Amino acid sequence: MSIREPVSGEEQARELSEMDSSARLPRDPLLYPLSFDPTDRIGLTAFQNAVKMLVENIGGIQPEINIVEVQSTWSPDDYFPRIQIKFNIQNLTGEQLEQLFTVSDMIYGPNPGRKPRKRTAFTYPILTARGKDLPVDDHILGYFRGQENLGRLTRRDKGLFIMRELPRNDVAAGFRARQDMHWFTDSRVTDNNSNLYPSPNYLIEMREGGIYVGGRGLVNDGMYQIEIMLAIINIASILAGKGIPADQARLMYEIHHKMNVLGLQDQSTLPSDSDQLQLIRRILLYPLANPSLTSSVSGRPRSVMLAGQMGTGKTRLIMELMKEEHGVIMLPISATDFAADLLKDPSDRTLIRRLMDIAKQVQRPIIVILEDMERPFDKDDGQGSAASNALLNLLAGLFSSGIRLITTTNYPEKLSPQLCQSERLGLMIFCGLPDEDARRSILEKHVPTCTPQLHVELFDPLLSGITAESSEEAREMIINLVTTLTNNFTPRSIREIVDHATALLIERVVRDKGRGYQLEEKDLIGHSYTLQDWQNAIELVLSRYSPDEAKAEDDRLQRLVEISNTTYGFVNSPRGETHGSIVAKAFEALRNNNG
Repeated sequence: MSIREPVSGEEQARELSEMDSSARLPRDPLLYPLSFDPTDRIGLTAFQNAVKMLVENIGGIQPEINIVEVQSTWSPDDYFPRIQIKFNIQNLTGEQLEQLFTVSDMIYGPNPGRKPRKRTAFTYPILTARGKDLPVDDHILGYFRGQENLGRLTRRDKGLFIMRELPRNDVAAGFRARQDMHWFTDSRVTDNNSNLYPSPNYLIEMREGGIYVGGRGLVNDGMYQIEIMLAIINIASILAGKGIPADQARLMYEIHHKMNVLGLQDQSTLPSDSDQLQLIRRILLYPLANPSLTSSVSGRPRSVMLAGQMGTGKTRLIMELMKEEHGVIMLPISATDFAADLLKDPSDRTLIRRLMDIAKQVQRPIIVILEDMERPFDKDDGQGSAASNALLNLLAGLFSSGIRLITTTNYPEKLSPQLCQSERLGLMIFCGLPDEDARRSILEKHVPTCTPQLHVELFDPLLSGITAESSEEAREMIINLVTTLTNNFTPRSIREIVDHATALLIERVVRDKGRGYQLEEKDLIGHSYTLQDWQNAIELVLSRYSPDEAKAEDDRLQRLVEISNTTYGFVNSPRGETHGSIVAKAFEALRNNNG
């Protein structure tokens, strides 16, 4: 493991502020430190939940995780965030202490930081949070394992602290501890009056930084998330008496997959068995995830490019794949960051070097995800053209390392024809407008029948102006109607209709209660969706969305994909005598002749 090198801070700042929360891939824990942005709680919550689940899975000791604002040692008015991971335990063996040192070596390198010298015990540096001091004793002795520290430990220091509490005035015990490290883990220790301590008390703590906005702009002083989590899980296992897990590569994969699943939550809106998903699994995921099987039949995994207009669910397809467990590391990388890295001298490429390091660490196939390729790789832009040429030169090396790509674009015509060849960015897959079944599936997912706790009916026929016998029937009638009226709507625009209808319902509750705050689920009693809500919602979306223009763009992109895929074509709705239908007739004739 290594401390994270700074990469494209301005681009990260842009991503932090501009990422679309409605269709958003999580910042990958193998590539980014933890974000301390207070407006972004998804990443932090995923981090905490993943730690809890993975520690439970290995039967480890659960840590206490806090984010604190630490007062600078040098400037009392300067505060900066730290993640603080604390383990409080009663016993620590010599073997466990050595194992903790091994973990610190894995994180920070061998023999890092300072150890207590003879007659010199460090005072635990208090983390001073904004407005209060965290409770901590100052009569402790222990080991600091972190980045090199040339003076006394301060609140700014990041690293691993392994400490044992001492009674404040117990000079004898403190002296013996300085002389003999075995005392540190000896459970039978007496005080100055030769009385046996009832039990030792240990504090194992890790402090690290991350990405945050400081007085001088974006600050990035943290390790990769995955490395912090791997250290936490190793420590939790050691303190539970289970030692360091043997298969660190497998553990890293499990952490990565769990972080992706938790970060994505339940955001997918597409059927899990859609044609595009099945095709990606067949030509990329399954061959890549099973190299021995694939090589035995001389097969090869193919990269893929998803082409379609904005809002047709390209990111949602990728989300669905990332939630599945294929044994493959799927790494979303900012295409702009990736292009900027390609334009550097090869010795200065931090992202690409990190990518190769990951391939060695995880010992698994990797899929790099690059969205909106037309932005940084525009063939008509000088810098984009240079980035395209650099990528062409790099692809052979990536593929030989077992790395494949999933890319997306709204404008494939802006990309270099050389890049779009099937041997480069792979098979181009068309993501078109949803058909009737897909539109109904999207509505079914996002339109509940009733509220989750009190089960207040949201489609009460008596209140909605619908002639139906039940709430379920009223809901089905509205979903059927909206499905019929949304031909040539993108999945995103369909979701906007649901959002508008829900906003109108909430507004009606606010008017009824006479206040616009502190309303709860119970306040929905006596209210439900009306037909007018859905009519108004569709009209609001239509005020800035043109189904005819969307259909024309869909047809244009579909023709581009058909032209690009000379060997394998993929379209949602074939028109006329396509290559596919000609092939089907030829094979049918062969079957008939054999019969």
